[in-house]
Amino acid sequence: MNISEQKGKFKNDLLQNLIPKSFEYHITKLYDALYHESTIYNVNLDTISKTYKDLKKGILDRYESLIALPNIKDSFEMLEYILQQLYSKFENNSFINDPLDTRIYIDSLKKEFKEFKETIVEIDREFQS
Repeated sequence: MNISEQKGKFKNDLLQNLIPKSFEYHITKLYDALYHESTIYNVNLDTISKTYKDLKKGILDRYESLIALPNIKDSFEMLEYILQQLYSKFENNSFINDPLDTRIYIDSLKKEFKEFKETIVEIDREFQS
């Protein structure tokens, strides 16, 4: 499939639509879990992780290879690592003894997703042209 056919296939299928309107809320709830007894962090982390996986699939569906997109590949690696660390910290309750370390990971997640969303907007623009 050539690039114009590929663009046509996804022209009205915006990656931005895969990001729930409640996305920021879920990140906020991860911060809350650090300082308040909360067991619903897993719901929030699962929503964030599912959003990431859906976006990653959407990007991989649009491009045959990420070789020409090193910054997207780097974003994938960073987000996967951060999510893995957060799952580990929450599942093992290690965040209780070191909330600052966990907060740094949540801050990193928030920052990486903000940059990732900017990339998503650029991809959507590219496929709408």
